[in-house]
Amino acid sequence: MRASDERGPNAAPRKWKTAVTAFPTPVKGPVWVSSQLFTLEVVAPIITLTMERPAVEQGAQTQLFCKVVVTTPFEGKAKVNLIGLPAKTTTQMIEITKDTKEFAFPITADKTSPVGQHNVFAQVIIDRGGELITGSTGGTQLRIDVRFRRRSQWSRLADAPRRKTRRRRPRPPRRCQRSG
Repeated sequence: MRASDERGPNAAPRKWKTAVTAFPTPVKGPVWVSSQLFTLEVVAPIITLTMERPAVEQGAQTQLFCKVVVTTPFEGKAKVNLIGLPAKTTTQMIEITKDTKEFAFPITADKTSPVGQHNVFAQVIIDRGGELITGSTGGTQLRIDVRFRRRSQWSRLADAPRRKTRRRRPRPPRRCQRSG
């Protein structure tokens, strides 16, 4: 849908009459297909989240803390998913209510999770009278760092079993010969 207002290319909050059209090009010419008109209601965000910026080392765990602002009260529970996590990184879905002020996503990074900055955001799903209302909110960067090695190479060598070595007798100093 392309709807514009003074604020930009986003649809203004209201009810829109909408249809879906398609026109594949088969072998014998174009064919147009359309749905019946239906009403699509665009509303202002019901929930907004403010996310902190987390960091985690490969093979470790962290939490992404979120502050919740409910702009329109709702009944029941809303499901919040974290979208945009890189490969080998996991979290769980969180359920919140209209009274929730803050919560945290537990994030687990595998030993092979890709290092770097990864953009993530939250998807909020609210069930209102049997219809699912989906919105995106928040947004931050998850930083995954290389796992810090606790023991250096030199400390491992110091702990290695030592070979017995023979002590050599020191050689006597060489005498200088005069030529000439």
